[in-house]
Amino acid sequence: GSSAYLCDRLRGIQVVDIEDPSNIKEVKIWSNGGQYWENVIKDKIAYVADAKNGLELLDISDPASPGLITIVPDTKGAIFVQIADNKLSLGTFQGIKVFDINDPKDPELVISAGLDGEVWSADVFKNLVFAGVHGVLCFKISDKKELIQLARWTIKGGVHGIIYDGQYIYT
Repeated sequence: GSSAYLCDRLRGIQVVDIEDPSNIKEVKIWSNGGQYWENVIKDKIAYVADAKNGLELLDISDPASPGLITIVPDTKGAIFVQIADNKLSLGTFQGIKVFDINDPKDPELVISAGLDGEVWSADVFKNLVFAGVHGVLCFKISDKKELIQLARWTIKGGVHGIIYDGQYIYT
């Protein structure tokens, strides 16, 4: 729409009116005292990676008055969030969590794995998970809800963005 939602790590979520690009206006700052790293919007909900409090869901149906829906338990240290095909990837300081968001206000944990380092990016494609940790790790989600590592590629400088299109991995 005509609003942008910007993460300011210390101040909160800035709601900005961008209807007139030559006259951008701050509408609101929402915060509950966290450290806001990243957010993604889907169906009038902002899914916010808050390193202090965890994955926060905000109702943004009224940009002037965003409201907290919930903080997803056991997600502290959240620094990255991405949504693909009703799967939400959450990167944390300690690993990765994947949630099913078919019920968007009540994410269901699909898989959680501790990894050696921060997960700065991730992508989920069907039953594959790609995580940016000192390069790219590729996992398969098993029937037992376990991650099975399939491959690892080291990339100098790390990976801060991953997209998998079913054939190629883009970093």
